[in-house]
Amino acid sequence: FYLKEKLSSQLEISPDQIIFGNGSNELIVFLAHLYLEPGKSLVMSEHAFAVYALATRLYQGDLIKVPMNALTHDLESILDAIRPNTQIVAIVNPNNPTGTTVDPTKLVEFIHQVPDNVLCVIDEAYLEVMPIEQQPNLLPIIRSGKDNLLILRTFSKGYGLAGLRIGYGIGSKKLIDQLNRVRQPFNLNKMAQVAALAALDA
Repeated sequence: FYLKEKLSSQLEISPDQIIFGNGSNELIVFLAHLYLEPGKSLVMSEHAFAVYALATRLYQGDLIKVPMNALTHDLESILDAIRPNTQIVAIVNPNNPTGTTVDPTKLVEFIHQVPDNVLCVIDEAYLEVMPIEQQPNLLPIIRSGKDNLLILRTFSKGYGLAGLRIGYGIGSKKLIDQLNRVRQPFNLNKMAQVAALAALDA
């Protein structure tokens, strides 16, 4: 409760637009649980965070990998790869493991081009290590009420709390409510919550 209140105040969103996970990895598994099954697909870049591929295979979804351009997400090709059965499009920015980023303006344009029936996941695990001028500001899109956008962040990288396993997602109230339905009630330990509260004050 206290962590959600503090974080929502800093982000200027409602507390019920945030979900916490045992690392952002757990939230990726929640997404696969909700959206993927045989015959449903996830689109991602070929050299992006491996957990998206692992979670897709875990739920027997179809994995569509799109070639990168100079080790960077090719946003146009990713849009072209969306199929009628596509449920999720995942963009890791900055990308893990290539360390590349996409232009903030082009990323915002991309988000608005993703069909409304496809969930657009923007994984910002390494946001805090980006130069400020390269950091996209996607929170206004969340505040506008867009239902098919989820931002994933973590305390593991910029805050150095990797071993405590605490990540979070930011989205519409409707989307976060759906994710909470597959979340275990005690998925976040007390020590991680206390450390994250202290980190927000740093």
